[in-house]
Amino acid sequence: MGLIVKPSIKKAFFINILKIGIVSLILIVIVVMFHLTINLSLWSIIIILLAAFFLMVFVDSSIAQTKIELKTDVLTWQKGFLFFKTKRTLKYLNIASVDYQDRGYFNELFGVGSIIFDLTRLGEGIKKLNYIENVSEVTKKIHSVLLSDNVKAHTELASKYELKHLIDE
Repeated sequence: MGLIVKPSIKKAFFINILKIGIVSLILIVIVVMFHLTINLSLWSIIIILLAAFFLMVFVDSSIAQTKIELKTDVLTWQKGFLFFKTKRTLKYLNIASVDYQDRGYFNELFGVGSIIFDLTRLGEGIKKLNYIENVSEVTKKIHSVLLSDNVKAHTELASKYELKHLIDE
């Protein structure tokens, strides 16, 4: 099987540049206003720009190392941040539902969306995988994998039940 789903790193990068750029621009305007009124140092602008740059590097590093892999009977979720990686394996039966969300200004502008996993069976709530291209098609593929695993599990249970009743007779 081996379906691998990863965020679109290029689109995530551009979305984050826009978001961080807008916030940085607002902060720079505020700093310039303070500079003009109370003679605040212009080094503040440089600090804001450096902070925005490092924030973008950290966020994009995390996105670049995120992926899910749908294997025969489990989903492997990998996350990373700079040099650290975590891997988690979930049985398909623990996933209550999978949905997607493609609304939002930046999602519509760049053609991406989020896949939403309901993990309430594990007591964890909702987990999202953001910046996915063709999110509706990818979600359909995930649904088909989950459905085939569900059918397989029910078939195994039914055969065990029938076998047990044959032995009992």
